[in-house]
Amino acid sequence: MEEVILAEQPDVVFHLAAQALVRRSYEHPLETWETNVFGTLHLLEGLRKLKKHCAVVIITSDKCY
Repeated sequence: MEEVILAEQPDVVFHLAAQALVRRSYEHPLETWETNVFGTLHLLEGLRKLKKHCAVVIITSDKCY
């Protein structure tokens, strides 16, 4: 993700990705948390490497957690 962020040099990022299937989250809770939390952290870490400001809009729903 960092490689893509540095190559694209975004000004704004909309983060909509998550594993939000309720039944799957019950069957695989660790995988769900890893996908949702670590996915967001990887995005934010990649954006920290930019040499400029970048707005980030993180959208989720109660179904993700």
